[in-house]
Amino acid sequence: MDQKQKVTIIYGSVGGNTHLVVERVSTELGKNNIETVLVKSLSADASNIEGSNLVIFASPTYYHGLLEDHFAVFISKLKLENISGLDFAIIGLGDKKYDSEYITESAQILEDFVNDNGGNIVMNSLRINGYPLAKEKLITRWAQKLAKKINQE
Repeated sequence: MDQKQKVTIIYGSVGGNTHLVVERVSTELGKNNIETVLVKSLSADASNIEGSNLVIFASPTYYHGLLEDHFAVFISKLKLENISGLDFAIIGLGDKKYDSEYITESAQILEDFVNDNGGNIVMNSLRINGYPLAKEKLITRWAQKLAKKINQE
């Protein structure tokens, strides 16, 4: 019997939209026999990614292209850890009504962080502009594609 795949989702969320998205992704991965662990960036540390087959970073974009505050603190500490060779997927949220130029800049920041520190991004990032429940089909398709990729490994 194959060992169940484990995915850790580390996310920042103040208003709750990112939390909604990662819950939907977690549910979809669970339907595909993938264990998920959700960890808020406020309480996350490097030990949370140990033993994971894949790590998902998820953050909203605030102000003019910044990560959620607790997520920014988390990755600044993680830079001291070795993530080289680990597999990652990225979720970035934003809303053009706040800043049309940096709508989902959080995804780019997280992609750059993973790439600069030797991690592997396994597929295109999920980028959501606006209210996430209006993008439920997009979220589900992305999570299904990710599940397929994880289960092929």
